[in-house]
Amino acid sequence: MFQAVPEEVDLGRNEKCEFIPFAQPKGVKVTADGRITALECYRVEKTLDGKIVVDKDSDFDLKCDFVISAYGSALGPFAEACKPVVFDEDGNTDYDTNTGMFLFL
Repeated sequence: MFQAVPEEVDLGRNEKCEFIPFAQPKGVKVTADGRITALECYRVEKTLDGKIVVDKDSDFDLKCDFVISAYGSALGPFAEACKPVVFDEDGNTDYDTNTGMFLFL
């Protein structure tokens, strides 16, 4: 699981970002016409020895219209959670150049 460095957290606070602590992306809910409606997440816990444990029995949805990955690194497990969004060979989202909409599996 990726964690933001203090500089990234400060930038987010300055931009009035909402932080969702102790959550890991699970998937993206998409309508039949390809619009994103929610980001599905698992709750996570940090154990006494510092390990992050995912509670797969405790999931929740964050309603949204779009999802932005802001890690500044490879998408890693986030790409799997974003299915059915299609990614190109460089890890960028693939989209329809006419409509600007993401391509979905």
